[in-house]
Amino acid sequence: MELRDVILPIEIVVCLLVTWPLVRQLAFEPFRYKLPCKAAQRIALLIGYFAFIAAVAVFAPVLLHFGAVLALGILLYERWRARPSYGRGSGLPPGSLGVVPRNHERDPYHFEKLIAKYGPIFKFNVEFHPYIYIASHKRALKFLRENDDVLIGAAQPISAGIPKGFVRYMPAQTHTKYRRILLSGISTDVIDDASPMILSAVRAKLLQICEEGCRPANGGVLIDDNLRELIFPIVLAVFFGVRPDTPQFDQIESFFADIDTRRETCGIEDRRIRAMNGMSDWIRARIDEFAKDPDAAPSCFLKSLADRQDAAALDATVRGNWVAMVEFATVDIIGLLQWLVKMLIDYPEWAERLRQEQGAHGDAPDWGEDSLAGRIVKETLRLERSEFLTRKSTKDVWFEGYRIPKDWSIRIGIRENNRDPETFDRPTEFDPDRFLGKEYSLEEYAPFGLFRHNCIGAAFASTVGRIFVTELGTGFDIQPNGEWTTQYVPPHWRPRAGFRLGLKARAA
Repeated sequence: MELRDVILPIEIVVCLLVTWPLVRQLAFEPFRYKLPCKAAQRIALLIGYFAFIAAVAVFAPVLLHFGAVLALGILLYERWRARPSYGRGSGLPPGSLGVVPRNHERDPYHFEKLIAKYGPIFKFNVEFHPYIYIASHKRALKFLRENDDVLIGAAQPISAGIPKGFVRYMPAQTHTKYRRILLSGISTDVIDDASPMILSAVRAKLLQICEEGCRPANGGVLIDDNLRELIFPIVLAVFFGVRPDTPQFDQIESFFADIDTRRETCGIEDRRIRAMNGMSDWIRARIDEFAKDPDAAPSCFLKSLADRQDAAALDATVRGNWVAMVEFATVDIIGLLQWLVKMLIDYPEWAERLRQEQGAHGDAPDWGEDSLAGRIVKETLRLERSEFLTRKSTKDVWFEGYRIPKDWSIRIGIRENNRDPETFDRPTEFDPDRFLGKEYSLEEYAPFGLFRHNCIGAAFASTVGRIFVTELGTGFDIQPNGEWTTQYVPPHWRPRAGFRLGLKARAA
């Protein structure tokens, strides 16, 4: 056997090894589901690259010498940057910038392990982009306040359909203006007015699940689909005053089918922008309707917004953000309800406790913030639903002795910080009573975000969660079809999609 017959396979292997991060990412099913267009592009890139290497190996094997040297250089550079001590001399914190493995997508406790390993500030890599992680709410708030003027948000794709972008990712001065306008429409009076409607919708949907899930051939019903059927009409009613039995509902539903942020399918950018522009025009016409006949206008956030702001203030950026808020409210509340169902399945003793406490209230259920239902929602948010904030630095900054380079992203781990053992005893245990008679500061517990970018619709989401968990926990026995595991669907951990369950109504 000649030497070149030994070297050629080695060179091919080295050239192929540089694709390992992409192969590993594409093997991750949630990535392919969430970003099918990007996944298809990367599959095509890999196929093209493999075909090129094969062609070179057959027709010009001498070129593989240079390719293998280049590939080996790339692999060695990646491993060099993966050293925890990389950049220490220039002020970088510890941590690996290696592009593999992507353990945060496979281990929900990955960042907590890195905190234990490297300390509260460390570096890591996602999608070939460097990040700095900052642990603890107190430290994160200090960082955000000290560097507010140089931090920008990492814009979501939906921002492309809004003239000045989504409010959460606006620069400080612009954010202050538009947040004030948007917040003026989120009225607690509207939430109170909507509570009977929310209760009625929740009861009807749970009874429907109970009826359909009891059919033996079904094996239960798909919980994800049913939660969307429940929440989307509730959100439209509260934000727009539009009910499913009105002509506008179908039109709005078709718009939001194209706005859908759950999957970034091919061509969705243009469809989303058209749909958002269509919704913006619809909102403007809806506000005009309210102005013509204010007494006939339904109680809703949009009516509250129109009453508190001049028409000139409700520009395309406000209207676009209103559309984005409806989309994110729908997705986020569904996510919260998924976790609430899972918590009652995993910890049935709290469902029993909920029945006992609600039974003491007779026909007037208690779903206030301090009720057991309220504490279950708070504990669920503490443990699971709240995940992280991201910012990007527009210049080099120093914080607690470490340098954060320009254009690097910063991840603030809300989920990990809400499990801080210095704040919470037994931090990984599900114990709603930790909120019994106890108020936590924003430096200790931040379920809806930190600083000035916290969630505008927190009160609404919490109210829906409390009503839902009260009705589910007190009125039904949950019959899961197997174990409900979790999965990472960028950018969140969530109960695994496709889960089926049945409900059995409890005797009155």
